[in-house]
Amino acid sequence: MAEPLTAWQELFARRARARFPVKIARVVAEPEAHTTTEAVPELGTLLRAAVVVEGGVEAGAVAELVRIAFDAVLIAGAGRDFDGYPQLHDSALELIERLRGAGHPVSRLLLSAARLEIRSSNSTPLRRELIEGAVSAAVSPEERVESLLALAKLHVDLSGYRRARRVLAECARITGRGEAPGQAAQVECTTGTILFYTNPGAAREHLERAVALDPGRVGPRGARQAVAEAVHFLGRIHHGAGEHDLAAEHYVRAEALSDDQLLGHGFFHQRLAEVLVSGGLLREAHFHLRWATATFEHLGQNGVSTAVLDGTWFRYYARTAQHAKAEAVAERGIVLARAGGGHRAELTLWAQLLVLRARERRWWAAFRAGRRVALRLLGVELRGGPVVFGRHCVGAARRISFVLERRGHANPMTGCPCGADHSESSPITEPPMRLETGFVPH
Repeated sequence: MAEPLTAWQELFARRARARFPVKIARVVAEPEAHTTTEAVPELGTLLRAAVVVEGGVEAGAVAELVRIAFDAVLIAGAGRDFDGYPQLHDSALELIERLRGAGHPVSRLLLSAARLEIRSSNSTPLRRELIEGAVSAAVSPEERVESLLALAKLHVDLSGYRRARRVLAECARITGRGEAPGQAAQVECTTGTILFYTNPGAAREHLERAVALDPGRVGPRGARQAVAEAVHFLGRIHHGAGEHDLAAEHYVRAEALSDDQLLGHGFFHQRLAEVLVSGGLLREAHFHLRWATATFEHLGQNGVSTAVLDGTWFRYYARTAQHAKAEAVAERGIVLARAGGGHRAELTLWAQLLVLRARERRWWAAFRAGRRVALRLLGVELRGGPVVFGRHCVGAARRISFVLERRGHANPMTGCPCGADHSESSPITEPPMRLETGFVPH
């Protein structure tokens, strides 16, 4: 039996029932006006109010409020000083559970909640629970495919490649029956991004198929997210082959096609900086590193995303002979990657430290880093079987070759294609906005 409310709680509840339904209706009527950084604290308050005034707000309005709150955090970001993530998330999840109990569709809301969970970790039990809940709550073939694709990506983050392939096979069966035709490109894209880590050649085929499958790829920004993601990963494949100009052009094209979620823009800057460190101007690389850092900080990222960015900062510092800074940023990234379940990010950082320490003839420190690489491969990637394990050994060697930067010096870039002013005096907006590249999707 629920405990009776205190006098203060009862007073708050009465005032909430009198005031907040009107405010919630106003937000729901103007969603775009509230998808901003400034609106996030108010949205958190309204979510909590909706919990308190249970039954006082229509279910459709509650669902829309939750969606707007998630969009505001994922698209605009809450700002580096926002400390209300736990309350906002908890209130949203409580409302989603009530909506589910009332028979309201909640699959996509659960997927948004899972995306927010990545802010600190790729592998929390809650993220798995949310995605599995989205799968079971799906009420249409489209929703089921969307949630299954999220589940496949979760398995890959945890190095569960066989499980990921089984989930993708179910997605392919659904789209093969013509039940979710709009998801076919996304299935191909996700298959390609998963194979990227073990079989880049096969990944390229699926990614190119994803681009070809979407006949409307010339269209409004955000409408072609599957194509944007596929083009981005094709850029990573070109980078791996030492084709730096092609890689950078693909990243810029992907940014022009992508949706409005700010995390994706942060990764655009991070990947572009990565290829510029390999074969471009370090001044231009530093510009994009600054933008990526500002974007992740604005989003409150303190997990694997930041660890991946730390790996790029490491390579920048290594190329500019700032070895103490390189070692410090790598060690920070390793802590973040390990805490967040970012096995590949941690492996890459240890491999980079191995090379740096060997170059400095710190043989004992290099041996310890090498032992960490071996333990990480054996402890995580061996789960995929001997073939996948062998491919990941090759992948680890490829990551080490990036640190050596041989290809970058042999095949220099003609310049960053993003069109921005890369000077140190170029300001970074607060909040960080999409960098307008002037690139026309084609």
